[in-house]
Amino acid sequence: MNDMAMKNILRILSIPVCAGMVLFTMASGCSREPQKPKQVSPPKDEVLAETTILATIEAGIELYQGGGHAATQPGASEISFSEFGGGVAYKEEKDGLFRIVHNGKAGKLYDGVGIVVLSPNGRRLAYTARLKDKWLIVVDEKEGAKFDDVGVPRFSPDSCHFVYDATIGGKARLIVDERVSAAIPPSWDEVFSGDSARVISIQNSETDSILHRVVISDLELKNQRAVELRAGRFIYNKGKNRIAAVAEANGKKRVVHFGLDNPEAVREGALYDEIIHHTFGPDGVSVAYVAAREGKRFLVLNEKEDILPDSDLPNPPVVRPDGKGAGIILATKDGFSLYQAFTGEGLHGKKYQAAGGLIYNKDGSRYAYIARQNKRVFMVVNGKEGPAFDMIVMPMFSPDGKYLVYRARKDGKRFVVVANANGKVIRQHPAYEQVFQPVFTADGKSVAYGVKDGNKLIWKVERLP
Repeated sequence: MNDMAMKNILRILSIPVCAGMVLFTMASGCSREPQKPKQVSPPKDEVLAETTILATIEAGIELYQGGGHAATQPGASEISFSEFGGGVAYKEEKDGLFRIVHNGKAGKLYDGVGIVVLSPNGRRLAYTARLKDKWLIVVDEKEGAKFDDVGVPRFSPDSCHFVYDATIGGKARLIVDERVSAAIPPSWDEVFSGDSARVISIQNSETDSILHRVVISDLELKNQRAVELRAGRFIYNKGKNRIAAVAEANGKKRVVHFGLDNPEAVREGALYDEIIHHTFGPDGVSVAYVAAREGKRFLVLNEKEDILPDSDLPNPPVVRPDGKGAGIILATKDGFSLYQAFTGEGLHGKKYQAAGGLIYNKDGSRYAYIARQNKRVFMVVNGKEGPAFDMIVMPMFSPDGKYLVYRARKDGKRFVVVANANGKVIRQHPAYEQVFQPVFTADGKSVAYGVKDGNKLIWKVERLP
C-alpha cells in the first residue's frame, strides 16, 4: 500500500457526516416569517439539557457556502452550533451582500463575511466582515476597528472575553476585549488559557524563521511573561495551561513543554533525528510522541521508549487515561492495526484497509477506533467489530464509560448512534439533513447535538439508555 493510497483512504474516513449539503432552498408554501426561537440559555459551563428550536431559516433564503476571506475554511459547514448548545449561527446571502443570523436574529449586511465563531455558551457571536477594502471583527453585532487584515476571533472558555490579531500599515496588533496592543511581531496563534484569565500569543521572529516567542499576558495586556524557543509545531493541552513544541538543537529535535504559571521552567526531552505526532495525555501533563533515531522509531511516553515495528504512522498516539501506556494506529504493508505500547500487547488485532480515530474509556480498560474494510465502515471495540455504515465520525465514550456514541451515515441518512461499552448498537437516533458533533450533558446521562431538520435548527437532547 503506497503513501498516496493510505492518505486517500484516511481522507475519506475523515469526511464529516454533515458534509455535502452546502446550499439549501426552503420549500414554497412555508411562512416567510421566521419562527421565534425558544430562548433557553445554559449556564456558562454546562451543556443545554433541553431540546430547543434555536432558529428557523426564512423560506427562500439560501445558506451561503464559501467566503471572501483567506481565513475561511473551504468545505466547512456554514451552520455553526455553539459548544454547549445555547446558540446557532449561519451565513446567508442577500442581493449580493452577506450577513450572519444568530439564534434567528439577522445581523448587518456586509460586502463579505468570513470566519464565524460562537461563544461556548452560545449567547455571543463574533465574525470577520469586509467593508470595501477593509476588514473588521463584529462582536455581538458591534463593529470593531477597521484593519487591512484580521485573524480568527476566539472567545474565552467562560464566554466573557474575546481575542484576535489584526494588521494595519504592515504592523500586527493584538486585540483583547477592544484593548489594542502596541505593535507586535507577526503572530500566528492567540488563545485563552483554560481559566479565561490569560491570553497566549505565539509570535514569530522577524529575522529567524525557527525562533518563536510565547507571550502570556493578562487580559489588560499589561503584565506579560515570555519564553523564546527555537521551536515549532506548538500544541496545547485540553485545559490550555500547558504548551508543548518541537525544538531544534544541533541538528537534532526534542519535545519541550512548560506550564503557563512558570513558562521559564521548560522541560526538555531527549534528542532524536525526528519527532512526529506529539500530543498531551488526558491528565494534561503527560506527553507522548513518535521519535526516530538511527533508523529506528519509538513511541515515547514521558521520556520512556517503546520501539515500534516497521510501519507508517498515519495517526498520532493516544495516551491511555490510566497513564499505563499509549496506543497508535500503524499502517503496515498488510493493512492498518492497533499498537499498544508499554503494556506488552504490542501490535495485535485484525488488519484493515484503513483505520483511525482511536479513543479510550475513562479507565483505559476499553479502546475503540473506526475501521474500513471493503467499503464497510464500522467501530472496533476491544477487537470486536460493530455494525457497518457508510461513514462514522468522531466516536466518544460517555463520561461513565458505559456507552459509545458516534455520528454515522447510511444510505444517505445521517444520525447519532449509541452503543454499549462492547460496541453493540442499542439505539439509533432519528435521521436529519445535517447532524453536528454530540456532547454529553453535565450529569453525563444524556447526549446532546445540533441538527438541521428542514428549515429548523434544533439542539437535540436524548437520554442515554
